Amino acid sequence: MSASTIGKESQQLGTCGGTTDGTGGGVWYKFYGTGVTTTLTTCAAETNYDTKIRVFTASGICVGGNDDNCGLQSSVTFDSVEGVEYDVLVHGYSSAEGTFKLSVDCATPNPTLSPVTANPTLSPVSNPTIQPTKSPTPNPTESPVLPPPPGASDEFAVYDPAYGAPNCEVVGKSCSSGNLLVGRFGLSGGSEPNSSNTLDTSEDGSSGTYQSDESLDMITVSSLNGGPLMAGELFNIKVDVWAWSNGDSDSADFYYTNDATATPIVWTLLNTLGAGGPDRRTLTLPADLYSPSDPNYGYTLSNGPNQAVRVRFRYSGSRCPLSTLGEWNCNNGSYDDIDDLMFTVAPAAPASTASSPWDNSKSDTSSFKAAAAVNVPDDTQVKVTCQGLERERCNATDDKCYWKNMRKGCLPK
Repeated sequence: MSASTIGKESQQLGTCGGTTDGTGGGVWYKFYGTGVTTTLTTCAAETNYDTKIRVFTASGICVGGNDDNCGLQSSVTFDSVEGVEYDVLVHGYSSAEGTFKLSVDCATPNPTLSPVTANPTLSPVSNPTIQPTKSPTPNPTESPVLPPPPGASDEFAVYDPAYGAPNCEVVGKSCSSGNLLVGRFGLSGGSEPNSSNTLDTSEDGSSGTYQSDESLDMITVSSLNGGPLMAGELFNIKVDVWAWSNGDSDSADFYYTNDATATPIVWTLLNTLGAGGPDRRTLTLPADLYSPSDPNYGYTLSNGPNQAVRVRFRYSGSRCPLSTLGEWNCNNGSYDDIDDLMFTVAPAAPASTASSPWDNSKSDTSSFKAAAAVNVPDDTQVKVTCQGLERERCNATDDKCYWKNMRKGCLPK
């Protein structure tokens, strides 16, 4: 379907899927989901300007957005829910306007795109009015109205350049970084495809070799009840790491925020897990040895659509000293790998009375159970054997070892 945004009304809706408002005109479309993966794209020869696409549910929840996918044109892919109305906005970067061709690609049967001459109304209409009774929520990503229907799927993040980290923009029952974090940025033989992978550009250490030295390779957050990640519900965090030597000197620090878009971001330390062994390890917080019927088995998701977890997999060293407000204040070691994973959380069901359990004045969330035998509640329990360490490893142990000379080598402090 071809159209033009020249002279159309500008839409001010806030950030959605990493895309921001522009001052140029926008054109709305709507369609009904068919229950399959759907792609909306302006990547066509007929499109002659720098486009953006944003997709919302009829109640104003952000489903996804994109700026530049194929040159200056845009493409959004998401798993549609059968029978759900989606409102699609095509507009331009900054003040850009022009003509475009919007295409939809999905499994049969294909949905039908219907142009909306003004802002889409909350309920489907056969002939949209020029002055609809209601517009989508002014800030859909900040004030979603309804949770998604049951049957959410496992979602895989895509790298979001607007935030500098992997991001699951669609609510799912889980969100995984997939292969976006495999290795460590700058690591010989296995560098992550994107630098930083953190919301605040915290950098990895670059010492070592892939699958010999430390790396944090994947982060997954999952709902414990099999439903969508929703405020008030329990979730856990699972990470795949590569531990150096016997793993005794490696630990993973877990942090959480319910607002990944805040400036500054306020982090809460959840806990620290030791690697518990050599080579590839999977660590789960809280540990899955507890019964799912135990109310402390998972952590409770707070309110807020754009949330994130941070994991710092470190060699020796100490937990990052958060400020009294929970702000990040840390210098990473030369073998440390730090990564964030953003994920979208649905608002609590209307009957829910869930509230935030986080208390940033605590260095640990003591109201929850410790997470398995490899839990490291105190940095002093991290084992480091100084004797035999080569110089770079020795100097990276923070305050536990020091390099004497070539003859005596690495000694404990």
